[in-house]
Amino acid sequence: MGRSDIHFVDCPVSGGAIRAAAGTLSIMAGADDKAIEKARFLLEELTGETTLYIVNGGMGQGSNMKMVHQVFAAIQILSTSEGLGLAARLQLDPHTVKDAVINGDAWTWMFENRSPRVLEQDYFPGVSALTIILKDTVSWLSSGARISWC
Repeated sequence: MGRSDIHFVDCPVSGGAIRAAAGTLSIMAGADDKAIEKARFLLEELTGETTLYIVNGGMGQGSNMKMVHQVFAAIQILSTSEGLGLAARLQLDPHTVKDAVINGDAWTWMFENRSPRVLEQDYFPGVSALTIILKDTVSWLSSGARISWC
């Protein structure tokens, strides 16, 4: 029914303004094989080899992957706040805790990125507002997705 010369790729990005300027955004691309084949050169120009994720399953799967990504990012931001709050309650030095986590097995990019701002009590959202995560999480829940607890 559609035109054979027009192809669509669903490709949300992640990484913020700094990674956008560096050309290293993560791209989660979902489309049919022909559309991916046609768009691959452009997708590879926009990001690095290790940050281009082709998501099988067709249109919409890139956005689905992004929603999952945002849920994990939100959990990591919340765990940073909760963990540092617990450390304060236990009278641990928060800077020592930050260094131990960054250099230990609990390291995540989100913790390393957000913990200094928490410790400096810098609540300015900057270029990555948490409302983006809220929007994606609400979209995910509105989609009728079910949560399965292990």
